[in-house]
Amino acid sequence: MTRDEIMNMEAGRKLDALAAERVMEWTWVDGRGTAGPSYWEGASGEFMVDFQPSTDIAAAWQVLEKIHSWVGTDKDDLKGKNWVNAFHYELLRLEWYMAITKTAEAAAAIICRAALLAVTDTGEDDD
Repeated sequence: MTRDEIMNMEAGRKLDALAAERVMEWTWVDGRGTAGPSYWEGASGEFMVDFQPSTDIAAAWQVLEKIHSWVGTDKDDLKGKNWVNAFHYELLRLEWYMAITKTAEAAAAIICRAALLAVTDTGEDDD
Protein backbone atom coordinates (compact mmCIF):
# COMPACT_ATOMS: atom_id res chain seq x y z
CA MET A 1 0.00 0.00 0.00
CA THR A 2 1.42 3.38 -0.93
CA ARG A 3 1.44 6.62 1.04
CA ASP A 4 -1.02 8.16 -1.44
CA GLU A 5 -3.42 5.23 -1.10
CA ILE A 6 -3.43 5.62 2.67
CA MET A 7 -3.76 9.40 2.52
CA ASN A 8 -6.67 9.21 0.06
CA MET A 9 -8.53 6.54 1.99
CA GLU A 10 -11.94 7.74 3.14
CA ALA A 11 -12.98 7.33 6.74
CA GLY A 12 -15.05 4.18 7.02
CA ARG A 13 -14.97 0.39 7.13
CA LYS A 14 -11.80 -0.16 5.08
CA LEU A 15 -9.72 2.29 7.13
CA ASP A 16 -11.24 0.88 10.34
CA ALA A 17 -10.36 -2.69 9.32
CA LEU A 18 -6.77 -1.78 8.43
CA ALA A 19 -6.30 -0.02 11.78
CA ALA A 20 -7.75 -3.03 13.61
CA GLU A 21 -5.57 -5.53 11.73
CA ARG A 22 -2.27 -3.69 11.31
CA VAL A 23 -2.14 -1.46 14.37
CA MET A 24 -4.33 -3.11 17.00
CA GLU A 25 -3.24 -6.57 15.74
CA TRP A 26 -6.76 -7.92 16.01
CA THR A 27 -8.35 -10.72 13.98
CA TRP A 28 -11.83 -10.51 12.45
CA VAL A 29 -14.19 -13.26 13.62
CA ASP A 30 -17.06 -13.49 11.17
CA GLY A 31 -20.22 -14.60 12.94
CA ARG A 32 -22.39 -14.66 9.82
CA GLY A 33 -24.03 -18.05 9.45
CA THR A 34 -23.61 -18.77 13.16
CA ALA A 35 -25.61 -17.85 16.22
CA GLY A 36 -22.92 -15.39 17.32
CA PRO A 37 -22.00 -11.84 16.31
CA SER A 38 -19.06 -10.73 14.16
CA TYR A 39 -16.28 -9.04 16.13
CA TRP A 40 -12.59 -8.13 16.36
CA GLU A 41 -10.54 -10.34 18.69
CA GLY A 42 -7.18 -9.50 20.23
CA ALA A 43 -4.35 -11.89 21.08
CA SER A 44 -5.11 -11.69 24.80
CA GLY A 45 -8.80 -12.52 24.32
CA GLU A 46 -10.23 -9.01 24.32
CA PHE A 47 -12.88 -8.31 21.71
CA MET A 48 -14.59 -5.33 20.13
CA VAL A 49 -17.90 -5.58 18.30
CA ASP A 50 -18.18 -2.04 16.92
CA PHE A 51 -14.70 -0.60 16.26
CA GLN A 52 -14.78 2.54 14.11
CA PRO A 53 -11.57 4.46 14.80
CA SER A 54 -11.72 6.51 11.60
CA THR A 55 -14.94 8.24 12.71
CA ASP A 56 -15.08 7.74 16.49
CA ILE A 57 -12.48 9.77 18.41
CA ALA A 58 -12.67 7.43 21.44
CA ALA A 59 -11.77 4.45 19.24
CA ALA A 60 -9.05 6.49 17.51
CA TRP A 61 -7.61 7.18 20.95
CA GLN A 62 -7.29 3.41 21.44
CA VAL A 63 -5.17 3.31 18.25
CA LEU A 64 -2.98 6.10 19.61
CA GLU A 65 -2.60 4.29 22.96
CA LYS A 66 -1.67 1.06 21.16
CA ILE A 67 1.16 2.80 19.30
CA HIS A 68 2.39 4.35 22.56
CA SER A 69 2.32 0.92 24.23
CA TRP A 70 5.12 -0.13 21.85
CA VAL A 71 7.69 2.16 23.48
CA GLY A 72 10.55 0.00 24.73
CA THR A 73 9.40 -3.12 22.85
CA ASP A 74 10.67 -4.79 19.70
CA LYS A 75 8.17 -2.69 17.72
CA ASP A 76 9.87 0.44 18.97
CA ASP A 77 12.56 -0.33 16.41
CA LEU A 78 11.41 -2.83 13.81
CA LYS A 79 13.27 -3.26 10.53
CA GLY A 80 15.20 -0.09 11.30
CA LYS A 81 11.98 1.93 11.66
CA ASN A 82 10.91 3.30 15.01
CA TRP A 83 7.13 2.99 14.69
CA VAL A 84 6.39 5.27 17.62
CA ASN A 85 8.54 8.08 16.22
CA ALA A 86 7.15 7.43 12.73
CA PHE A 87 3.61 7.82 14.10
CA HIS A 88 4.42 11.16 15.72
CA TYR A 89 6.16 12.31 12.54
CA GLU A 90 3.12 11.43 10.43
CA LEU A 91 0.78 13.03 12.95
CA LEU A 92 2.74 16.28 12.78
CA ARG A 93 2.71 16.18 8.98
CA LEU A 94 -1.08 15.88 9.08
CA GLU A 95 -1.60 18.45 11.83
CA TRP A 96 -2.34 21.23 9.36
CA TYR A 97 -5.42 19.32 8.17
CA MET A 98 -6.70 18.95 11.73
CA ALA A 99 -6.20 22.68 12.30
CA ILE A 100 -8.28 23.47 9.21
CA THR A 101 -11.15 21.04 9.81
CA LYS A 102 -11.30 21.20 13.61
CA THR A 103 -13.67 18.26 13.88
CA ALA A 104 -13.35 15.14 16.00
CA GLU A 105 -14.27 12.96 13.02
CA ALA A 106 -11.45 14.40 10.91
CA ALA A 107 -9.05 13.99 13.83
CA ALA A 108 -10.06 10.33 14.21
CA ALA A 109 -9.36 9.59 10.54
CA ILE A 110 -6.03 11.44 10.73
CA ILE A 111 -4.94 9.40 13.75
CA CYS A 112 -5.79 6.20 11.82
CA ARG A 113 -3.93 7.36 8.70
CA ALA A 114 -0.86 8.39 10.72
CA ALA A 115 -0.84 5.03 12.52
CA LEU A 116 -1.13 3.13 9.22
CA LEU A 117 1.65 5.18 7.66
CA ALA A 118 3.84 4.41 10.68
CA VAL A 119 3.37 0.64 10.48
CA THR A 120 3.22 0.23 6.70
CA ASP A 121 6.23 -0.07 4.44
CA THR A 122 5.07 2.24 1.65
CA GLY A 123 8.28 1.75 -0.27
CA GLU A 124 8.83 5.49 -0.20
CA ASP A 125 11.34 7.60 1.65
CA ASP A 126 9.34 9.79 4.04
CA ASP A 127 12.22 12.06 5.02
